[in-house]
Amino acid sequence: MLPKVEAQYTNENENTAKVFKITDATLSRYSTTDGKTTGPSEYVIKAGQGEDVDRPSGPKLAAYADSVTLKSGHESSIGNTTGTTEQYTFLSQVRMQLTGIQDDINEFLTEKMLESRGNKVVKQDVIQENPSE
Repeated sequence: MLPKVEAQYTNENENTAKVFKITDATLSRYSTTDGKTTGPSEYVIKAGQGEDVDRPSGPKLAAYADSVTLKSGHESSIGNTTGTTEQYTFLSQVRMQLTGIQDDINEFLTEKMLESRGNKVVKQDVIQENPSE
């Protein structure tokens, strides 16, 4: 049985909620422990501290018959698995799916921050143009 990994974002100030679910577990973002948004930030890299000493290990292959078979289409630390079927341990599957969900959440929150910054810039421009408001 495949793990079911979900997360929910809520913001009571904006009265918004968003559920993050895996709709297609075969997507490469849910089949790796090397996330797109994990690792050192751009700020850390620019400060000269760009080495990722906490890099996660790759998913572990199951050594037993009752593991779940996943179709993977990515290259991982265990070698090129493009187009092959491999059996990962249950916990490795959870880790891979969590990594994908973490990327989904990080991308969503980055968009929210950029929207917020954009709104602040627009508001500042309006105030500067119309100081009496």
